[in-house]
Amino acid sequence: MNGPGQIQIVDEFTRKLVVHSAIAGEVILITMDKVELSLMKNRDCLTSKGEWVTPTALFVTIVTTLGATTFRDFLVPSATWQATYMIAGGYALIWSCRSIWKAWRGRHRGSIGEILEDLRRQATPPSPPANP
Repeated sequence: MNGPGQIQIVDEFTRKLVVHSAIAGEVILITMDKVELSLMKNRDCLTSKGEWVTPTALFVTIVTTLGATTFRDFLVPSATWQATYMIAGGYALIWSCRSIWKAWRGRHRGSIGEILEDLRRQATPPSPPANP
C-alpha cells in the first residue's frame, strides 16, 4: 500500500510509458550534475563568441563622433570633452581587442560535438557482455 504522496515508480512507468525504439547508435546514461558541469565548462566559450560586438560598436561610435564633431565649451572646456572622448575611445579599443581575441581563441571550442564528447568521457565505459 502506498501512503499519501507516495507513488510506485515502476508501476507508473509500466502503465503510462510507451517506448518507441529507434536507437541504432550510441546512448549516454549520465547524471544531471555531470551534464551541468559540462555545460558550465563550455558556457564561457559560447558567450565569448559574441562579446566583441558591443565594444566594437562603441569604439566605432566614439571614433565617428571624434571625427565629425567640433567640441564646444558646455559646462566644461572643449578640450576636456575631446580628451574624455579620446580616453573613452582608447578604453573601447582595448576592450574590443580583448573581446575579439577571446572570441578568436575559443572559436573551435564550445560546439555541440565537443560537449557530447565531454559527456562521453565522463560516462562510465560499458561493461562487456556476459558470456553464458
